[in-house]
Order: sequence, then C-alpha cells, then structure tokens
Amino acid sequence: MSDTYLKVILISAVGGLYLIAYALFYVGTQVYSAGSISI
Repeated sequence: MSDTYLKVILISAVGGLYLIAYALFYVGTQVYSAGSISI
C-alpha cells in the first residue's frame, strides 16, 4: 500500500466519525430544545 492510499482511508474514517458525531449532537440539540422529552 502507498502512503497516499492510507491517508485517504484515514481521512475518510475521521470524516465519517465527525459527521456521525455532528448528526447525533444536532438531533440531541433539537430534542432538547423541543422539550418534549424530560430527563
């Protein structure tokens, strides 16, 4: 494997995790601001 190939995989993995974390944070914020669910 070349370094370029490994870098592409690494960036893709980090980017995917970032998008998932952002999506969860966004949904959590929407639910919290709605106030429909009280913890």
